[in-house]
Amino acid sequence: MRSAFLLLLFIAVPAFAGKKECAEHGEKLYVEQPAMVDIQQAFKHCRPLAEAGDGEAQYYFASVHMFRTISQPPANPLVEKWMKLSAGNGYGKAQFYMATVYRYGNALTAPDIPRMMEMYEKAAAQGVPPAMQALVELYRGKDPKKAQYWKEQLEKQRCCR
Repeated sequence: MRSAFLLLLFIAVPAFAGKKECAEHGEKLYVEQPAMVDIQQAFKHCRPLAEAGDGEAQYYFASVHMFRTISQPPANPLVEKWMKLSAGNGYGKAQFYMATVYRYGNALTAPDIPRMMEMYEKAAAQGVPPAMQALVELYRGKDPKKAQYWKEQLEKQRCCR
């Protein structure tokens, strides 16, 4: 029993070691103009976690691909791949991203309203404010009770951070 625990700990520790760095480098991509060093560090810290199935790391890994290939068309297959994996693993920001892709479509994905609504709902349930706002707007006039529910959730989110 003890050896199984130590083996599990040995396997898990390297993954946790890069999680903080992955998140820090991923967030920097949005806050400041990324230098190639930051992108390389983000790749280094996020890739192993993303490949291991960590939804947050998959989101940041997709983001790294987005910034790395900024000169290419915005519909990057690697961004789509990792965002879909992240959204499937329950990461709210990726669910919001995919909802937006399904809402408007791009070179890789046609608009898909049912999937858009599903992803907005999932992201909003995770507490992602832009997803809540989108649902308020989308339900306004169609389902006033749901619009009101998401408006209240959004107000709670804003007041109590």
